[in-house]
Amino acid sequence: MNRTVEGFNWNRDGRFISSTIMHLLSSQAQVVYSLFPYSTIFSTFLLAISGFLLSYTLGIRSKFQLFLSGLIIATCPFLLEILTYKFDCLPISLSIFCAVLPFVLYENKIRFFIASFLLLYLIFGLYQTTAFSYAIILCFFLIKDIWQEQYKQAFINGSSALISFVLAFLYYKFRLNQYGVEIVDAQRSEFIFNQPDTYNLLIQRWNGFKDLLYSLIKSSYKYAFFIASIPASFGIIFFLTKQKKSIKIIPKLFVTIILILFILVLAVSINLVVMEARWSPRSLLGFSFVLLLGYYAVILLPKKIAALAQFAFLPMLFYSFLISSQLGIFLKNQDEYSEFIMAMIAPELLNHSDLTLVIDGTIQYAPRNATVRKETLPFIYKLAPLYESYDFYMGIRRLNKYGIFANHYISGKKFDQILENKEALPIVKKNKLYTLRIQPPYAVLEFHKTK
Repeated sequence: MNRTVEGFNWNRDGRFISSTIMHLLSSQAQVVYSLFPYSTIFSTFLLAISGFLLSYTLGIRSKFQLFLSGLIIATCPFLLEILTYKFDCLPISLSIFCAVLPFVLYENKIRFFIASFLLLYLIFGLYQTTAFSYAIILCFFLIKDIWQEQYKQAFINGSSALISFVLAFLYYKFRLNQYGVEIVDAQRSEFIFNQPDTYNLLIQRWNGFKDLLYSLIKSSYKYAFFIASIPASFGIIFFLTKQKKSIKIIPKLFVTIILILFILVLAVSINLVVMEARWSPRSLLGFSFVLLLGYYAVILLPKKIAALAQFAFLPMLFYSFLISSQLGIFLKNQDEYSEFIMAMIAPELLNHSDLTLVIDGTIQYAPRNATVRKETLPFIYKLAPLYESYDFYMGIRRLNKYGIFANHYISGKKFDQILENKEALPIVKKNKLYTLRIQPPYAVLEFHKTK
C-alpha cells in the first residue's frame, strides 16, 4: 500500500537494485509504478523458467519433466505470496532467476566464479533472502558431482562459490555505503548470537517457523505431499540399490545426507538467526527447491515407472492452484471490507484536518471470507494477514489510501501512551465493529473482537 499511495522504492530495505530496475521500468526517478498485471505474468514466467533451466542444467532432457520442474517452482505455496505483490513480485522472481543462472556455466570454473559473483551481487540488491537459494542449488550440483565421482570439480566449484558469495556480499555492503543507503529496520540484519538469551530467541524463531510450516501441513496439503513422497522415497531406494557395493558408497552417502540437511537448514531461511524475524510465506522460498529435489528423486526410478510416478505430484500442484484461487477471492473480500470500514468512519474524520490515526486492536476478517476457515485452509491466513492492526504502519497506510489522515504514524512509547489514555478521548461513533474516538490531533480507531 505504501508504494500504491506514495510510490516508495526499496532503498530502506537495502534493495537498491530493485529500486533502480523499477524506476527504469517506471520511466522516471521520483516514484515506482505498479506494472500489474504484466509484472505478475512475467514474474510467473521467471519462476517457471528458473525451474526449467535448473533441471536442464542438471542434465534432464525430457520435455514433460522440464515442464513439470518449472510448474513445481511457479506453484510452490510459499511463492504464491510473491505473486500477490504488484510491486515486489518482479524483483523477487528476478532474484530467483539470478540464483539459477550461474549454474548454466557450472562446467566452466572461471566463468562460473565470475557469474556467481555478479549475480549474487544482484541478488543481494534485489532480495537478500534469495542468496540462500543459490546455496541450495549449489548443494544440488555438489551431490551430483559426488555420485559421479567428480570430486575435484565439487571441491573447486564449491570453494569458488563460497568465495564469490563472500566477495559479492562485501561488495554489496560497500555499494550500500557508497550510495548512502540506510536500512531502516536494522534489526532485520542483526544476528541473535551476541544476545544473552540466544537460546530462548532461537527457540522462539523455531516456533515461528513451525507455525508457518504447520499452517500448510495441517490442511489437506499433507495428503498431497504424502502421495508425492511415496515415489520419491522409492526413487532414492532404487538409486542406492543400483550403486556398486563398495566402501566408497559410505562417504558418498554421508556427505549427501550432510548436504541435504544443509539444504533444509538453508530453506528455513535467515529468519532463524536474526533479531527481527518475519515469518511470512515468502521467507521460505527455498522450500520450492526442496520440492524440486523430491521430484528429482522420482526421476531416478526406471523410465517407465518414473513416467507414471511423476503424476503423484499432480495432487500437490492442484492444491497449489486451489490455494491460489481462494487467495484471490480472500484478498478481494478483505480489501472490500476495509473499504467498507473506511466509508463508515470518513464522515467524522473529514470534519477535521490532519488527524493522526492510532489503531487499537485488529480489524475483523471479512464476513464473506467465512467459507475459508482456519481449520480447512489455515495457510490462507498466512498469505493474507490483517494489516490494520495496532501500530503496524502498513495498516495505517491502507486505511489512509484516500488521504483522510495525516501522512505519518505513531509507534513505540507514544503509541502506548495514547492507548493508555484513550478513555479520556470523546467517542464520536460506536457500533458492534468499532469505536471511533477523536480528540485532535489524534483519532483512535478501536476494533472490537467478534466471534
